[in-house]
Amino acid sequence: MIGLLLVAAASLRVENLRVEYLTNPLGLDAARPRFSWQLASSLRGVGQASYRLVVANAASQIVWDSKIVASNSSVNVEYAGSTLGSGEVYSVNVTAVARSLLAAPLAATATAAFSMGLLTADEWHGSWVSMASAARSAAPWFRTPFAVAAADASSEALLY
Repeated sequence: MIGLLLVAAASLRVENLRVEYLTNPLGLDAARPRFSWQLASSLRGVGQASYRLVVANAASQIVWDSKIVASNSSVNVEYAGSTLGSGEVYSVNVTAVARSLLAAPLAATATAAFSMGLLTADEWHGSWVSMASAARSAAPWFRTPFAVAAADASSEALLY
């Protein structure tokens, strides 16, 4: 009876979903990012049997669906979809199915977000912010005034 209660209360969680070893990274420079995750369960002997990765853009359009992959791999699973756009924001959803000798298959899902950096040299526009060579110090503060045109307004700013 106790064994049946343990199986009924079994749970599976996908934890530590990462993109290129980072949690919800900003400005990735990897054209084909890699995904990693860990499974946690209240049961012993639970192992991943399959996974499915779905990557969508900010408009919730799917850019890659791995479909169900029968594999226990959960480290450095490489993106294999269409080319990711520079400066674009994406979400990744992983669903893992695990098997145990004591329970029916269990499934769990986790979601993360990531954004791409500028991937080609021609996308970089700007100039170096630096001090005049005569005014160098051990701990310089770099600053420069700038104006943003209304048409270029953004809800976030990234410094690379």
